[in-house]
Amino acid sequence: MLTKDGVEQALNCLKYRPGTLKARLVQLLAERYKDAHELGEVPPVPTEVIVEALWQVRGDPDLLRKRRKSLSSLKSQVNADLRAAWEEGGNPEGVSITTDNTLGISKEAKDKIVSTVADTVGRDGLKQVGRLLEDLKKARELLTLGVDDRDDEG
Repeated sequence: MLTKDGVEQALNCLKYRPGTLKARLVQLLAERYKDAHELGEVPPVPTEVIVEALWQVRGDPDLLRKRRKSLSSLKSQVNADLRAAWEEGGNPEGVSITTDNTLGISKEAKDKIVSTVADTVGRDGLKQVGRLLEDLKKARELLTLGVDDRDDEG
């Protein structure tokens, strides 16, 4: 699970020159996390929104299509930098840009977590951990419903 501190640490370790496309992309994504109480609350960012913010493209379908490809390449470059930072310890939570233009845990970091858990608990224990996670998810949903119900009463 990502934390605000982990996201901040990962993005700060990039050290991009201000004003560059990479820096502007990272800043645009980071701003969406400043006011979020839970990182899971941050909704996906439409690609068009990012393209318009980075390149001021509006109303030109051909240019928009080209810039979408440019954004895909830009995200790959930033993710490569985040992956390198993860390998060097500067991005301990394995933050990366997801396909829906939010910040998430990279595939490599997820694989490492799963491998560590599997090594620690073994195969039977992994099934139990899976059941525990499902139970925790259900409990969180019930608690969230309870909080929402209390909000309606007030």
